Amino acid sequence: MNQDAPNFEIDADDPPDHRTLRRTRKGFRPRWNLLTLLLLAPVVASWSMVMIKRRENMRLRVAIETMQSQLRRLYIEYPDRVAVVRLPETWYDETKWELEVPSVEAIAAGGATYKLCLATQDIGEPRQPAPPASEYVLPPGRHQLELRIRRKQGKWTIVALLDDQPVIENIEPAEWDPGHGGTWSGASMDQSYQPINAAASVELHREVFSVAKPNGGFGRPDQPSHGVLMWLQPIDGR
Repeated sequence: MNQDAPNFEIDADDPPDHRTLRRTRKGFRPRWNLLTLLLLAPVVASWSMVMIKRRENMRLRVAIETMQSQLRRLYIEYPDRVAVVRLPETWYDETKWELEVPSVEAIAAGGATYKLCLATQDIGEPRQPAPPASEYVLPPGRHQLELRIRRKQGKWTIVALLDDQPVIENIEPAEWDPGHGGTWSGASMDQSYQPINAAASVELHREVFSVAKPNGGFGRPDQPSHGVLMWLQPIDGR
């Protein structure tokens, strides 16, 4: 007796059982265990180190660019006279210069010896005579000069520093600067500068404080007044 073989047919169009589909999806869910975390920890640590190094590189790049911007070349064409270049500010209210004072050999050949002058009273227009000032004879060679103005314990301290060492210090009372602002002038010296000859002085900084006006408001005083004037003066009229 012959029996027909069973006929097995699969209908591809039939949707899979939802329970089977749910089990299949569940099987692809990521599983977190201790081994996975231990393997992932070095990856996270390495990536964090990369990000930290990247931030450090950016900070160093900015610092290098800042230093490069400060390297304004001090060009000396005439060795018998001073050469000056003003340095850019690295923080608020910083005033610095780099200067080259004639060497001993240049002075012996007719070059000028210079003194640093700092006045804080009786400052007028540039065409007026220079006011009384504190003085310091500059040694030959290359130096960095800084003007620093600070208020402390009710007094103003105006200091000139040469190579980070105070060489002139003026003390003024609190009312010396009334706090109304002022007018500022002086050679910007973004490029290296030398005077026209060895007998000419070099004005570094001139600031005159504003005063109250009769018609209201504040403005430049009509007479020599308080402020800050710093310049380089050849000695003996040189």
